Amino acid sequence: MTTSERDFFYAANMNFIARLREHSVPVDSLIYAWDSSNTEHTWQQNFRYPESQEVYRRLHAFVRKVA
Repeated sequence: MTTSERDFFYAANMNFIARLREHSVPVDSLIYAWDSSNTEHTWQQNFRYPESQEVYRRLHAFVRKVA
């Protein structure tokens, strides 16, 4: 689960992460602070940003771990 303080859905994403954990669902979260300027809504889809590249590295590692 990825989000940032700049994302329109930041609060909803944080609530979703909390609920997943409450139900013992494996979740890896990557949360960027406001000072990460490349992390506005849908930033994960733009591979030119280092933050997006980190998302995909972590996603691949998570899938390998749970699959």
